[in-house]
Amino acid sequence: MSAGPATAGWYADPYRTAQLRWWDGRQWSGYVVGAPIPPAPSSPLPVAPAPAWAPPPRYRLPGLGVAALGLLGGSGLGFLIVFILDRAGQPGGTAVTLSLSEVGLWSGLVGAVFFASRRWGTGRFSTDFGWRIRPVDAGLGVLGAAAGHAAGAVAVLPLYAAFHDLVRQPQVGLPQDQIHGAVWPVYGVIVILGAPVIEELFFRGLVQTRLVARLGPAWGIAATSVIFGAAHLIGWQGAGSLLAATAIAASGAVLGFLRYRTGRLGTSTVAHALFNAMAFALLAAGV
Repeated sequence: MSAGPATAGWYADPYRTAQLRWWDGRQWSGYVVGAPIPPAPSSPLPVAPAPAWAPPPRYRLPGLGVAALGLLGGSGLGFLIVFILDRAGQPGGTAVTLSLSEVGLWSGLVGAVFFASRRWGTGRFSTDFGWRIRPVDAGLGVLGAAAGHAAGAVAVLPLYAAFHDLVRQPQVGLPQDQIHGAVWPVYGVIVILGAPVIEELFFRGLVQTRLVARLGPAWGIAATSVIFGAAHLIGWQGAGSLLAATAIAASGAVLGFLRYRTGRLGTSTVAHALFNAMAFALLAAGV
């Protein structure tokens, strides 16, 4: 193949040291030191398109299997504690049984969060799960609690006709006739302080971030809310409990939206605590 005139092409060495050589039609010449470097091509090189947005690495970490094991393991431990105390004659009464069974359940939830953070994350809940709170979360929490109650009421309207003869005040957890005496303060601490912190860290922190990363915001929040409501059927009290679980799932969607929009758990935790406080106040008032 002919290479054309001897001056047709210049070749710069890979290191761009201004040492050139030329082709005379038969062979390359020696290097010419100090020759000018040919200008770069005028046409720009093609630029690869920017990659599509992907969730931060901590949101794409594994953990759904660990979450399932934590929920099942914690539930099983809670039931085991109730069984043992019941066989022993419930020493300390309902207050002790309630407290220890919740500790068993929460140990599974917190254990799953801790394991996922240490195994696949940074070991810091604030980084891995958005566990942060700001002053503005108080105001947003009030709005979130009100919106959660409204969403729950709307969600159960189609089902109320089917279940209103079974239960007047559908609930899950401890039956209302067992809440008396020393059980009241224990129950209040559990539902207003303990449950919002533990459940938000587990459901909106561990579970929702993974599901949102896999399914997208809408489906991820919806799936987490269904799981959140279904988990409250652990305290099954009959068919009427489905009403409570449905309302809880609907309110959970509001909490999930707050967590997703703010990027932290502080807002949803405050809203969860206020939501439970309102329900506890109504329960105490006998409404």
